[in-house]
Parts: sequence; structure tokens; C-alpha cells
Amino acid sequence: MWIGIGDLVPPNIRAGCEELIKVVEERVKPLYHIFGHVHEGYGVLKKGKTTYINASSCTKAYKPINEPIVFELPVKEEELRVGLWINIIFLLLFENIY
Repeated sequence: MWIGIGDLVPPNIRAGCEELIKVVEERVKPLYHIFGHVHEGYGVLKKGKTTYINASSCTKAYKPINEPIVFELPVKEEELRVGLWINIIFLLLFENIY
């Protein structure tokens, strides 16, 4: 288990939560784990099937200089079909409102 993914603060101290990383890695096992409280840890790390994203937009001094982190979620073909039908139904139901 890695304690401290995207949570390193000066002077070389890990500020993360041991229990949280344990739950993420051993129980949840998500494709993406997105966070951003520790501003100094901005960036992306891939470990196994999980991509860890510290998406903090600000520096420690609250200067908004970090670029947005953009990624695409994988979508199954069936989910695309369902999404298309939801959009069609929405348009049919609400086309006369505007």
C-alpha cells in the first residue's frame, strides 16, 4: 500500500489519510480517484488499474496556476445507446417548452 499519493508537503511530510488509501486500494479499486486538498501534490499517477488525480487548481499560496487535468471516462456501447435514448426522450418531452 502506498501512503501518500499526491499528498507530499514541505518539509517532506505525507499529509494523506492511511485509512482512505487502504479503502481505495483494497475495497473500492476505482478506475479514477480524484482529489485536490493538498495543493503541493498536483498531478497524475497511475498505479495498477487506478489513476490517481490530484486536481488542485491552486498552489499552496492559493494562486490558481495549475492547468486543469482533463481525462475521458471509458463508456460501454450499451451506455451510449441508453444515453442517446435519454436525450431523444428529453428533446421530445421538452421541445415545446422553449
